[in-house]
This record gives sequence, C-alpha cells and structure tokens, in this order.
Amino acid sequence: MLGEVKGQLDLSFFFSQNSDMIEYLFGIFPDPVTGLSGLGFQAANVEQSRVYGTEAEILLGKTFGSLDAAVSGGYTYVYPVEFNSYTGQSTDLYLKYRRKHTAKLGFMMTRKKFEAGFDMYARSRILRIDDVFLNPATREQILPGFYDYWQTHNTGYFAMDINAGYKLSNSLTLSVAVRNITNTEYMGRPGDIQPHRNLSLRLSGKF
Repeated sequence: MLGEVKGQLDLSFFFSQNSDMIEYLFGIFPDPVTGLSGLGFQAANVEQSRVYGTEAEILLGKTFGSLDAAVSGGYTYVYPVEFNSYTGQSTDLYLKYRRKHTAKLGFMMTRKKFEAGFDMYARSRILRIDDVFLNPATREQILPGFYDYWQTHNTGYFAMDINAGYKLSNSLTLSVAVRNITNTEYMGRPGDIQPHRNLSLRLSGKF
C-alpha cells in the first residue's frame, strides 16, 4: 500500500528548428590586420539545425509519523543535429558540446530538526567538440596530451552528492555536504576537469 503518497509527474516533448544559426568555432585563425595566426573564436553559420527531445520529471512525498520523505528524479533526451534544408533530412552531424542523455535522482528526509539526503547524476558522453582539439595538425598546440585523454575519458559519467543538516535554533543551521562522493573524474568541456570529492562544513543563519 502506498498510503498517503503525494506526487506529481511532468512529461514533455520538444522540437526546435533554427535558421541561420551561429556557432563560435575555437581554433587558430589569421588576424585580418596583421596576417599573423593566433588562438581565438570565429563565428560560423550553421545554416539549419534541429533539436528533438523529451523530458520527464517525477516528485513523490510521504510522511511516516514525524519523518517526511521525498524522492525526485528526472530524465532528459536530446538529439541536436544539423539538417539539409533542401532535402529536409537530418545530416546526423551533431551540434557541439551537447549530450544525448541526462538523468538525476534525489532523496531527502526530514525529522524534526534533522535532515539528510543524497543526489545522483548520470550524463552520457559529449557528442562533438571543436575540431581543433582533435586535428593532428593543431591538437598538440592547443592542449598537449588532451587528445589521448579525450579518447579514454569521454565516456559519460556518474556522480553522487550527500548532505546532512541539523537545526541548532530557529535561526542557525549546521550542515555538512560531500560533493562527488564517488570521486568521479569528468569534464564539462575540453580542459575543464571538474572537482573531485569535496567535503564542506557550513554554519548558516537567518536573522
């Protein structure tokens, strides 16, 4: 028996189409004034693009005597591609720095002055990055060693955070949090390795 379970479920589908979309390419480009080459960004016209996707979110809550418990989660699927305006067909060339799958799951419980919870995240690999990071002619000039790292580490990741807090008074709360408790190594973008396991202790107040 589920009993007095309160909850909500959201489900959505989305589709967007862009004409004359601009993407900024990172690479080595000649300076129009001096003619010398250097690192920078250059605007490029991605004539047409389409983004298909779906998103689901759920929230459930239940009270067990003096204990309140809540579970939340979500999943997002995105298919972001360029397409040919003449044929109306997708080219299967992904837009840069996107991921197809993102999922999250969280649990929180509260009992009188104490609360605790955890959050889990899972994301699939990045579909495409700037060619300058992968091209044999330029990759070692930009980020030496990155190419080999990318081949073995762009595989998606799973991470988990936990937290707990105690209300010392109506205005003061002492809490502790451990971020990335799984000590997962992952990147948001090339060269941007995210923090490993981190422990923090916080005293917060409302006055």
